Amino acid sequence: MQQKLRHGLLLRYRSSKKKKYKRALGSLLFILMVLNITFAYADVEEDKDNLLILTKEKAISTAIQNSNDLKRIDLDYNKLQRDFNNAKEKSDEAQETLDALERYKYLYEKEQDAKQSPLQEQYNQKKEELKIEEDKLTEMEQAEKPDLEQIANQQQIITNLEKEIEELKSEINKLSLSPSEQEEMDKYRKTFVNYGEVPPTFSDEEEFKLFIRDRDLKWYEVQGKIEKQNINVEKAKKSIELKVGQIWNQIVQIYYSIKIKKDLYELQSKEFVQIEMKFKNGQTSKLDKDIAENELKKLELQIDNLIKDKENSEMMLKKEIGISIDKEIKLDFQENKIKEVSEYSVYLQNALKNRGEIKIAEIDLDIKERELGIADDYLDEDNMEFKEINEQLYEKQIFLQDAKKQVEKNVKELYMNVCEKKSEFDLKVKSLEKKKSDLKAADNRYQHGTISLDKLWKDEVAKTQAEIEYKAAKINYIEAMCNLEMACEIGY
Repeated sequence: MQQKLRHGLLLRYRSSKKKKYKRALGSLLFILMVLNITFAYADVEEDKDNLLILTKEKAISTAIQNSNDLKRIDLDYNKLQRDFNNAKEKSDEAQETLDALERYKYLYEKEQDAKQSPLQEQYNQKKEELKIEEDKLTEMEQAEKPDLEQIANQQQIITNLEKEIEELKSEINKLSLSPSEQEEMDKYRKTFVNYGEVPPTFSDEEEFKLFIRDRDLKWYEVQGKIEKQNINVEKAKKSIELKVGQIWNQIVQIYYSIKIKKDLYELQSKEFVQIEMKFKNGQTSKLDKDIAENELKKLELQIDNLIKDKENSEMMLKKEIGISIDKEIKLDFQENKIKEVSEYSVYLQNALKNRGEIKIAEIDLDIKERELGIADDYLDEDNMEFKEINEQLYEKQIFLQDAKKQVEKNVKELYMNVCEKKSEFDLKVKSLEKKKSDLKAADNRYQHGTISLDKLWKDEVAKTQAEIEYKAAKINYIEAMCNLEMACEIGY
């Protein structure tokens, strides 16, 4: 039956033997192409070595994996990580210096306390007393008639003094620096030799400039940059997802347009066979036959142009996901479900919580709040640097407020767009139902001979156009909803 229909189609180009054959062959080839059209995402024979099967999710992940922008961001991230490590090292060094100063001051004070202790004076006095008593003992022993009892008493006095001196010495040693502490002390004196013989004392402002900045502020600022870079990475990924999704939806729309018009072409080709048979039997005019033939040619051209659009869109998709344009791809379409629109407040609340620009503004504000809190412990309010930090904090507060306003504006616009696309989709649903009903009625009248084929075809074309517009409206609504949902996450 199929072969007979195709043979019948050849008859519509018969004028001269040679010319009719070429024209009929060309038409036959086109019909064969349409009836058996092979889409890269449908019936293509899989070449395991060259074929790449893509779902929308895989297309997005491939684009992210191959993105040069993300690779450049990654290089920047590595540099920030090195900057963070360097800042952390300086922070550790600053803390070590402060710890060394504290230790130096402690040992110095301990040394001075030991030197100025009353025990040291008592020790010196006892030492002098011991020398006097030892001299007395020597005189006694060298006398012409030494008094042994007196000598024994003197020796006891000396023994008692030596015991007191040892006890004092033990007490003084407890107050004095140990050998290891003395070694530490010598090391600190060399380290801080530029500040003189005593541990240096800094004002709060000097300590802030010399140590606190490096210890507390710089590394935290770089850490904030890393956090912001992480947010930018996620936003870049969402931007890629958005671009790939737009191209993907474009291909889906073209695919359905080709499929719908192919079905129409197949139907009208069969009906044209009947027209030619009626024309041969004198049941219809040449004008009606020529009109039908021209309509088929228009449809052929439309399908041909759509196929070219499909190929161009697939080329765009390949470039966007970073694969060779010679790579054969098969697209695995999955029907997207229609989501209902929630309350505006739900989207706004999620966006204010998740959007990247708000998080970045919050990080900047956090850095300045922390910086001001630390500076407040070391700098006076009339200090120029303190004033600058305070002004910067105010600016960050304004930036955060502006970011929230911009997000709110963006979400509102996208929400209104979703509502608009939903209304358009609902209208297209009703329009398609009406066109189907009109076509059914027209087909019934045509079967009873009350309308011409031209009128029937107009209703068929109208129904086909309504199907295409329905698919387009559905895709546009889904895409608008996707954009809104992305805007309620990290953003793009």
